[in-house]
Amino acid sequence: MGTLYNSGGSPTAPAVGKVEQYTDSADRRSKTIDEKGVISTLVDNELYNWFINPQCRFAQRQAPGTLTTYSVVGGRIYAGDMIFVGNENASVQWQRIDTAAAPETGLQARYYGKLKKLTAAGKMYAGQAYTAEETCNLRGRTIRFQFKTKVSVAATMAIRIGVMQLTSAGTADTIPSTANLFFTAMGAASVDPTPGANLAYIAPKAGITYDAGTVNGNAVDYTATTSWVRIGVVVDVPTNCRNLIVLVWTNGQPAANDELNVSEFSVTDGQEVQDWTPVHSEIDFGRCLQHYAKTFAIDTAPAQNAGVTTGCLRSVLGKAVATALAAQFQWRFPINMWKAPGTVTTYNPGAANAQVRQIGGTAGDLTATATANITEQSVDVTATGIATGAVGDQVGVHLSAEAFL
Repeated sequence: MGTLYNSGGSPTAPAVGKVEQYTDSADRRSKTIDEKGVISTLVDNELYNWFINPQCRFAQRQAPGTLTTYSVVGGRIYAGDMIFVGNENASVQWQRIDTAAAPETGLQARYYGKLKKLTAAGKMYAGQAYTAEETCNLRGRTIRFQFKTKVSVAATMAIRIGVMQLTSAGTADTIPSTANLFFTAMGAASVDPTPGANLAYIAPKAGITYDAGTVNGNAVDYTATTSWVRIGVVVDVPTNCRNLIVLVWTNGQPAANDELNVSEFSVTDGQEVQDWTPVHSEIDFGRCLQHYAKTFAIDTAPAQNAGVTTGCLRSVLGKAVATALAAQFQWRFPINMWKAPGTVTTYNPGAANAQVRQIGGTAGDLTATATANITEQSVDVTATGIATGAVGDQVGVHLSAEAFL
């Protein structure tokens, strides 16, 4: 049998040696007040947030503060780290906004992500998918997906937020991503996109009151305005769910240049509304690195000819002249990835190509640059030397590795 507490304002301080527990009617929080009148809020310690990059701090594939264009009609492509985007027609842009110098009312996070429709009116969406290992911990549980949002061009924007799953008919960790396979049809205004093979919406949990939101079929309807508002959805995760996917999509077709801004994401166990707490940046970045790593600085977009002093991987020639395997590197990832990367890309630090660069002795581009022995821990890079190469000459290369879901 539970304990019944009356809610109200803060009571007077109790007698010496006593502590009184009560529920504050202003914020519905359980609190205590001691003999000195000190009030403490009772909180659930170490509440785990499954959402990776919750304040949109990291966008390693691009220059984070620059609007960057992506387009994958009915598919998924990663913009911010572990945050995928997609569109009904060409195209969308992603940008990280830093509020350190200009705080925004209603936003606690320093950063937020801007999702911008480009070229023509059409639906757009953003979300995050979870590996089978992460999803298994949530099977059979009630979870809440919530975040803050606002618009910054149109006065309002109709949006829907929901949760999807890769059903038991699918193969774990094989969520469709290519064009027209994640969503096979985008649907007209007020019609939900059609999930691809073995994907299905999870209906919002009944009996939940959503602030400013209305349950409607497979998701919750909200109207985003020019003010930051916290919104959310609660679902019961099926016990046979293979992969979990949380997402937001526009319920109409925003005009070209319309913007939807998002931040303070959380996916938590339980149906309760949560006060958002930032994840320590080192922990958050480590979770990002399990899916994407690069030799460039965090906020530097991977690119050819970016310079040899920007952290490129370095080695020395083990063989002279134009000899096969003259250059050999091993790049050990900052942390182990969750699986062996499916894509490893090389970038010449001193020229506009993908070759290893000789940066000691006579500068020049090596040939036959290749990657091999790719594991969760590392990748080997080899290249054929140049005619003027001498044993001990320094060589360098930049790399990126993708292990996206």
